[in-house]
This record gives sequence, structure tokens and C-alpha cells, in this order.
Amino acid sequence: MTAPNVPEVIVESSGLFPPLSGVGYYTRELLKAYAALPDHYPIKIFAYRFFLKSQPSPQEDYLVQLSRSLDGTLEVHHRLVPGQVYTWLRRIGLRPPVPLDLFELPGSRLYFFPNYVGEPLLSGSCIPVIYDFGFMRYPNSLQGHDDLYLKRYLPRTLRRAPQVVVISDYVSKELQQAYGVPAERITTVYPAVDHSLL
Repeated sequence: MTAPNVPEVIVESSGLFPPLSGVGYYTRELLKAYAALPDHYPIKIFAYRFFLKSQPSPQEDYLVQLSRSLDGTLEVHHRLVPGQVYTWLRRIGLRPPVPLDLFELPGSRLYFFPNYVGEPLLSGSCIPVIYDFGFMRYPNSLQGHDDLYLKRYLPRTLRRAPQVVVISDYVSKELQQAYGVPAERITTVYPAVDHSLL
């Protein structure tokens, strides 16, 4: 699978809500570094809002500010199902089968999933980030059924990924061994630091 010639990078935002976790800090610094490149696709962060909710949430306001700091934009997708239902499904290791790119032209976007997996894709491509394989080695350390969620949906995500980002060469080797992803489809991007703090 080759990467499509796309006009924009669509960033899934679930890991970017404050307070930031390790995934959130990594994603924010990675996006800042990407936005500083002289030649890059425009960044668009997407979030969800229940279709009956007309006013933006504080989280949306935060994402608007973050998008502007990256010289990007925020795109809000309206869901027919409340977010609590999605959260409940995640806790039992499931996700709704509605493709994220259901109404998009094939190959028109490249989706960036900074937390292992994202919404299902019908024909689009994605770049996921994998941090470790604790969900396979230590499944009892995860909340709810996150181990089942990742075991079920990570292979599907990898099939739609022309490239996969990992945070170390060790994780790269694990990815090759566990899922047979060839080395040429894996890019190691080491965790960065915020130089305004350190």
C-alpha cells in the first residue's frame, strides 16, 4: 500500500484533551515539530459532538486554540449516538462499525491516529502510533477491556496504514514480530521534550 497524495492530515483528538497523558504530550510535541517543517500538509484536528448539542464544549475550545497554534483548523463531526455510548462500548472492547471516511472521496485524506487505533476506515489510509505492547504482555494492567479492544482493532488499523510510527527501535522489532509489519513501513520517532519547560 502506498501513501496517497493528500491535501491534509486529519488528526484524531481523543488523546489531546487536558489533562494530558503521556500520549497527549507526545502527540502535541510531534504535531508542533511537524507544523514547523517548511513543507508539510495542512493539519486538521477532528473532534466529535452529539448532533443534539449545539454549543461547543470547553474541550472543543481548547482544540481550536491548539489547532491555531499549529496553523491548522478544527473539524467537528456530529454523531447520532451520545459519547457515553461510545465510552461504554470501549469499556467492553468494542467500537461502532461506522467508517470515519464514509462520505469522503477515496484517498482524499490521510488520518493520523496517535493512540494505537482510531475509528474504522472504509477506503482511507492512516498512520497509527504504537508505544508498546503492554496490552499483549500485561493485559491485566489495562482498564476495562482495553486489551481486547487493541487486540481486535489494531490489526485492522495496520492493514490501512502505509506507515506506522513507533517510539523506539525495540517497539519496532516487536511490531515486526507480532504483526509481520515490514521494517520499511515503520518509522521510529523518539519522544521529545518541551524546551519551554526544560
